[in-house]
Amino acid sequence: MSRLELTIEDLGSIWLDDSVGAILQALTDEDILSNTLIIFQQDHGVETKMALYENGNRIAQFIHYPDWIPARTKYDIPVSTIDIAATLLDFAEVDESPYPMDGISWKNDILTGQNDYGRCLFFEMEKDRSVRCGCDKYLTIYEQDTAISTTYQRSIRFDYSGDLTNLFDLCGGTDAYITDSGDNQEGADLNLVDDFPVTAEDMAKVLQCHLDRTSHSADPGNITMCDLNPLTDSPTSGPVTESPTSGICADSTFFIEYEMDTSFPCDFVSGFAPCLCDDPKVSSHCSLSCGSCSEYACVDSTADFMTSEGNGNCALFSTFSPGLIQRYCEFNYVRNTCRGTCGVCN
Repeated sequence: MSRLELTIEDLGSIWLDDSVGAILQALTDEDILSNTLIIFQQDHGVETKMALYENGNRIAQFIHYPDWIPARTKYDIPVSTIDIAATLLDFAEVDESPYPMDGISWKNDILTGQNDYGRCLFFEMEKDRSVRCGCDKYLTIYEQDTAISTTYQRSIRFDYSGDLTNLFDLCGGTDAYITDSGDNQEGADLNLVDDFPVTAEDMAKVLQCHLDRTSHSADPGNITMCDLNPLTDSPTSGPVTESPTSGICADSTFFIEYEMDTSFPCDFVSGFAPCLCDDPKVSSHCSLSCGSCSEYACVDSTADFMTSEGNGNCALFSTFSPGLIQRYCEFNYVRNTCRGTCGVCN
């Protein structure tokens, strides 16, 4: 391509590429590239920029930190830009923020692949608001006026649903979030608010919770967690309701650190070695697989287990600060392991 054929967009990409390259070269020259955390992301989506639809909200994010993160690592759990501060503090080994934060660190989760898919993320543009929890997304347009709502403007231009109240299934009835640009789950004919009124009502309550706690008139330091109750562990195409308190029975997803330097997941117990359930440590860790829910559904696992930072156990976790315990107990893989410390039956 000759210089005469270059467009403004081409020049912008070249400038950006040169700038990033210069930073990488400087870090390489100082021999600190492998020990430097680099986060590279877009500032907004493309087609529906400045609107609350997925390809306006969703952005690419690339992480480079060879000393911690293996090459080609992928993390498919939704995160937010507000998580960056919490993550950087985590990498800096700051045990607890000096002030409340909405963001959640993904430092360890990107290695274990564990997190709560049902975590609710919130978005706003002008007077329009939206919340996404797992596959479900709830979007409200303040007024159907292109002069005051870019979201409504984009709905007309690109054939998205521009109703005042919208509910979308971002997985399209499957168990996986759809990223194909040609398969739009927020189209004009895909508003499910009338098909799933209970889900719409639940999502509206979550959104209102967020609006209340972030209002200029709200009490300072309000760290109320605005999430669906219960949370969902994986994508769903419709409302899934399980009580997170009474009656829940779930295996821990952490590998048990067992005798003679062996480790195994609860799936191994149920599939190949049910006799291991005779050991109270195993039956407390794998309460579902061992059929020991009546005894262990509300108490901590007594087993040692493997984490991305080494071996751990619930006894150690229970010594953490109350704020840190509360934060970690928001994740189902922690709640399903240290049930007593997290108070799942309270």
